[in-house]
Amino acid sequence: MKRKAIILQILLLLLVPLAVQGQVLLTNEAGNTIHVQSDVTLFVGGDLDNRGTLSGAGTVQATNLLGNPGAVAPGASPGLFTVTGNMTMNGTTYTCEINGTTSGTGYDVFAVSGAATLTGGVINVTWGFTPLVTDEFTIMTFGSRTGTPTVNVPMVGGLTFVPVYSSTSIVLKEVSLPVELFSFTARKQGDEVLLEWRTASEQNNQGFEVERMTSDGGLWTEIGFLAGNGTTAGEHHYSFVDKKPVAGTNYYRLRQMDFDGNFEYSKTVSVDIGLDEITVFPNPVTAVLTVHGAIGEDTGFEVYDLMGRLALKIAPANGHEINLAGLPGGIYFLNIISGNRTVTRRIIKQ
Repeated sequence: MKRKAIILQILLLLLVPLAVQGQVLLTNEAGNTIHVQSDVTLFVGGDLDNRGTLSGAGTVQATNLLGNPGAVAPGASPGLFTVTGNMTMNGTTYTCEINGTTSGTGYDVFAVSGAATLTGGVINVTWGFTPLVTDEFTIMTFGSRTGTPTVNVPMVGGLTFVPVYSSTSIVLKEVSLPVELFSFTARKQGDEVLLEWRTASEQNNQGFEVERMTSDGGLWTEIGFLAGNGTTAGEHHYSFVDKKPVAGTNYYRLRQMDFDGNFEYSKTVSVDIGLDEITVFPNPVTAVLTVHGAIGEDTGFEVYDLMGRLALKIAPANGHEINLAGLPGGIYFLNIISGNRTVTRRIIKQ
């Protein structure tokens, strides 16, 4: 009787691995199936050229798994299929069954311990149940990744799942939420504040308004806008620099806006800016003194002479420059006042 597939069954009691020594390729010809049972390792002392089908829930240990064309079908429907080594997916089709939410038993996982070259590969997803909008499925893992495959995911229960790529995995996530923001940070960079955020996926995203509040209970003010990427399943990185933070605590949030007018807010992050970081130049000064640092709209300047007499007062500050041209030469003290905090700088007027 002719068999359409060659089934290689490795029993759990078999302790001696199958080995192909040297760099000779073990070739699984087109039309054939190599089935590796769970908890069993097929050891290949070289490259495995898979032109047929690899199935099962066991492990293949090879220097490289090649396929052009070829197929991978983890099982026992679903199952975890592991490759210990590197893999080139070009021409390979991975059929991924999703029948539940548990990795390796509820849905298929293709795990590669080494480097995975995914360009030219295809992943076909089939659904055996209706997931929730919050469900996520890590369908493939690897030690490192080059390129991306074509991933075909049919809609299920009115939901659309898309692949989200990282350096070590492919995860299916639902994209009904407009933007999936998975990081938002703020840090001091000199006398400025650097804001950075990342999205895992975006849908109908017009962009982000950057808002700042300078004290608890104060008003949020828009200080910038960055355009979004519309609808995308890929990861995107954004950054914005607040060039004029104020002395004290600066709070920041993002107002993510859709093209249809809907919006939602991010979490709030904060950065403390100290008055003691303010510098003045040139010093000595002949006319215009520049104040460099956290100068906000509520910051005022007072200039006193050596006798403690007020020589000049500017409140609040409209900029970072003070015109001292009308003062006689001598030593002065500049008080920089923000809220209930004051910092003093000694200046010489020529």
